[in-house]
Amino acid sequence: MPAAPIETKTPIVPDVQLLGLRYSACGKFLAAPACDASVRRWDISGSAPVELAKITGFNGWVSSIAFHPDKSRMFASDSWGRVSCWNHNDKEAKLLWDIPNAHEGWARKIAIHPDGSRLATVGRDGFARIWATKDGAKLAEIATKDDLLAVAWHPDGKLLVTGNLHGGITAWDISTKLSAKSFDAKEMFLYDRIQDVGGVRCLAFLDDGKTLIAGGAKPVGGGFVQAFPLLFAFEWATGKRTATWQGEADTLGYVLDCKPHTAGQIIAVTSGQPGSGKLLFWKLGEAKPIFEVTKPNCHGVDIHPDGKRLAIVTTLGSNMNGKLKGKEYTGSHSPIVFWTITN
Repeated sequence: MPAAPIETKTPIVPDVQLLGLRYSACGKFLAAPACDASVRRWDISGSAPVELAKITGFNGWVSSIAFHPDKSRMFASDSWGRVSCWNHNDKEAKLLWDIPNAHEGWARKIAIHPDGSRLATVGRDGFARIWATKDGAKLAEIATKDDLLAVAWHPDGKLLVTGNLHGGITAWDISTKLSAKSFDAKEMFLYDRIQDVGGVRCLAFLDDGKTLIAGGAKPVGGGFVQAFPLLFAFEWATGKRTATWQGEADTLGYVLDCKPHTAGQIIAVTSGQPGSGKLLFWKLGEAKPIFEVTKPNCHGVDIHPDGKRLAIVTTLGSNMNGKLKGKEYTGSHSPIVFWTITN
């Protein structure tokens, strides 16, 4: 069994709540979408992180970011449906192209095609849209009837996979705009007191695309959401569910982000009720994670391109909306915690 990851002693502590994070393809930069309509950036190439000028110009929460493999471009989406492209290497990031109304309402997630020529976005409006990474030209769109929460390209680049609010996972043929195959994650949805709760929140591939991983939760109540975090593994060729992990408590909420590791594991984070969350390493076939640690409300995880480091976003604050101290309101903020990992 691989050695347990080791937490480093010096986190980054920004003054804002973050919704995720990603390492750049070159490994020199770390960026995080934020709730104050910005993307926060750090140069991590030296002995200590150096904060760079934040990227602004968004209308609402920045919901997702993705780095292009060319090591110079970064893409971002926000809660008002904006999708934009930036040159992220400069101290002052340069806007390359911008689509203010890429989606009606939330633009949820972004996925870069394996060859780098296209990116996919999904939104609350039920559309999956394909854009040229060069100039933002719209290349295709697929209309569904559901809130789309997650998106990923199969590693061979032939099919686009989306996950929706109601626990549906579909692999789409972009040329025909038709479903090529589907996967059942219906346990990740609950209709409770006129409220739709749950959804497939993240997607990833293992074993060069032979296994599809879906992350979300098994909700048991709406309102102040109670849910057991869930990870499903599906055989890509047949659509058969081959493995399941469910968290031990309904306070742990959703698996919000997951990344494949070269050791054949999925690294995932959960966020639930205030102060509840986990970082975990799950090996398919194991009933329990081979490593897990409690951290408050983890919203994002990523592995450095060298495969030896990872970072997670945690969030401190009451209900993730901050709290009142006397007459002063203190907003939530999201420390970024770093780990070293081994194969």
